[in-house]
Amino acid sequence: MLAYAQELVCNLKELMPTQYQKDNLRETKDIEKQQILATLEAQKTKLNEYLSQLALIQASLDTWKPM
Repeated sequence: MLAYAQELVCNLKELMPTQYQKDNLRETKDIEKQQILATLEAQKTKLNEYLSQLALIQASLDTWKPM
């Protein structure tokens, strides 16, 4: 029974990620997070520019009068 338990522990240790793998995964996630944030910031800037243009168009339409 003890040998079986020791074998299970060894098998579990093999399945568990190493510290290197954990650090590597954490670093990868941090890089991906930064890339996602940069992409979202760029999209936010473009969206704000688009909304500004729409506001100008709306203002122009609001003052339009038929001839």
